[in-house]
Amino acid sequence: QTNSVRLDGLLGFRYLSLSESLNVYDTYYDNIGGTRSFGGSPLAFSDTLNDFDGFRVTNSFYGGSSGARFYYAQERWFFSALGKVAWGQVQERATLSGSTTLTDANGHQTVLPGGILTTTANMGSHYQSVYALAPEGQFNIGYQLLPYVTVRIGYTFLYLSNVARPGNQITRVTNNNQVPSSPTYGAAGSSSTGFQFQSSSYWAQGLNFGLDFRF
Repeated sequence: QTNSVRLDGLLGFRYLSLSESLNVYDTYYDNIGGTRSFGGSPLAFSDTLNDFDGFRVTNSFYGGSSGARFYYAQERWFFSALGKVAWGQVQERATLSGSTTLTDANGHQTVLPGGILTTTANMGSHYQSVYALAPEGQFNIGYQLLPYVTVRIGYTFLYLSNVARPGNQITRVTNNNQVPSSPTYGAAGSSSTGFQFQSSSYWAQGLNFGLDFRF
């Protein structure tokens, strides 16, 4: 392998996808009677109460990309670095679901919509499109073992400036009148604030190892 230096410009299109989900399950047993409620009524002795809160998000990034790639080789060793940034839109979708299930001593089940963190005020599918940047950096170093065989190790870093994460979509304040396991469920009063997107950034990094065969 001869000594060489090369610098390339890059221009293209970038697509990134990030999907995550967070599920919360709770189970209550009322062995005393009257200490828990369902639908505004006290639970009977030995009733079981199960509630579920689900948060699922998908992020799809579409945008243009530009950058540069540097390559340097000296005898059997080589080093390469790549830096690029993409700019475009992230399509964020959050789906919130929840339910509370009462199981009586005979095994009969009754289900009401909403858990504890999700209620009829914020459940459903929600969508927004926002601007974002996605820079990426890669570094690789390698050694030519044989004329057609090269071993390499590298590092990659990727950042996305605006995404929806499932934990961020949890409402910190709920109205007990809309929580099926609350004693005041169904009572008159102001309702909880509807769903509002809460966005944050996301980054990922990794190491790679490779053995290349060239013919």
